[in-house]
Amino acid sequence: MVLALLALQVQAAYAAPAAQATSVDGTVQSITQSTDSSGNVIFIVTILDTSGKTQTVRVSAATAVSLGLVTFDGTTYTASS
Repeated sequence: MVLALLALQVQAAYAAPAAQATSVDGTVQSITQSTDSSGNVIFIVTILDTSGKTQTVRVSAATAVSLGLVTFDGTTYTASS
């Protein structure tokens, strides 16, 4: 998997602001493609952080590509290995 210091757009589920910038340092455990409420492609990334806790964050497709988590060939997203 990928060891990374990620600056991610995180979406909170409750009354917090819709998106918050934060960083997570750890090992990517999984990447799952999904869509947000507007139908945009997003990725749900599960990370094992440096304290041993699992964190799940949602990132836009553009962010996932720019971080090297996935590639996009114009049609299909593929998780990087």
